[in-house]
Amino acid sequence: MEAQRGWVADARSRGAQGAVSFAGEAERLTGQARSQPVQRWLAEIVGRMRNWLREKCGDVLGGILSGLILSIPTIIIGVGLLLAGPVGWTVLAGLLVVGVGLGIYGRWQEYKADHGGNGPGFLAGLGLVGLGIADLTGIPYIVEAAVGRRAFAPTGMSDFERWERGTQGVVNLALLVAGGAKKLFAERPPVEPVRAPVDPHTIPIPGESNNARFEAARQIILDTPPADRAAATRVLFPRLTELSGNTWNFRANPSADGGIHFTGEGAPFIFAIDNAGNAFQGKIGPGTLTIHPGAPTTVNYTTLRPLTPAPPPPPIPASTPATAPIPPVAPRLPAPPSEREPEPSH
Repeated sequence: MEAQRGWVADARSRGAQGAVSFAGEAERLTGQARSQPVQRWLAEIVGRMRNWLREKCGDVLGGILSGLILSIPTIIIGVGLLLAGPVGWTVLAGLLVVGVGLGIYGRWQEYKADHGGNGPGFLAGLGLVGLGIADLTGIPYIVEAAVGRRAFAPTGMSDFERWERGTQGVVNLALLVAGGAKKLFAERPPVEPVRAPVDPHTIPIPGESNNARFEAARQIILDTPPADRAAATRVLFPRLTELSGNTWNFRANPSADGGIHFTGEGAPFIFAIDNAGNAFQGKIGPGTLTIHPGAPTTVNYTTLRPLTPAPPPPPIPASTPATAPIPPVAPRLPAPPSEREPEPSH
């Protein structure tokens, strides 16, 4: 009789403890569900989507489509970076940190789902961290899809899961290769073409007419490095006047700043190279040339049209003789680009 009473008391105690434990576990699960409503909602949507694709499209096509859908956030970020301008290494490092964190979190959740909610041990945890980092390349996903089993999983994957995981790995690997190629090649500074040195004494000046030969000589000068343009002009234009028989009555004259200009008596046209190698061309108007007896002429480059992108240097102030002062003349604005400049007559 006493033994029966002891059994009853023990059963009542165990029942009470079980009820308390069940209530505590239910409360814990309820609180966890309340604290993770978004995760549960997304998990339910993804689960329904995967089931629908498996039923409607089969294991192969359904797995591929599911892998593409799950890779949409990765595709959007990757394509956005590819289409955007140059991205600094700081931005890329920040994106890598975020990607690694998400990869490790995903591996951790998969491990717990495969092992009844239990987390990994120390060595398994290190392996999951390494896999989470390597997942950025997509290679672990591709290997797992080929083998048919996730790392640390007790069971193999279905055909649907293999095609789904393999698709995700291929997408990650493709974006990594495309992004790396853009960073390494597309953002390199342009390389200046290497031009062979030109000898102005021997280079041919093609053209059947004086105008054609002038255009050819001018292009040779513009293709010459700026530091050598003035010297090339001193050689090319005397050759040009010799070829034409000097029918233009043009000649190359030194300028006060160390450059050279090409013009003729009574001609409204001038081609000039300053001491920095910048080229200019235009009409001769008031203020374009300042002639000094016994000294090189000063060229006001601001009245001419620059043929090279470098800005013109300020004109060097000329010392005017006290006996014959030259009154200052306001510089004339250059002609509009649409106005064709007169070419030297034959």
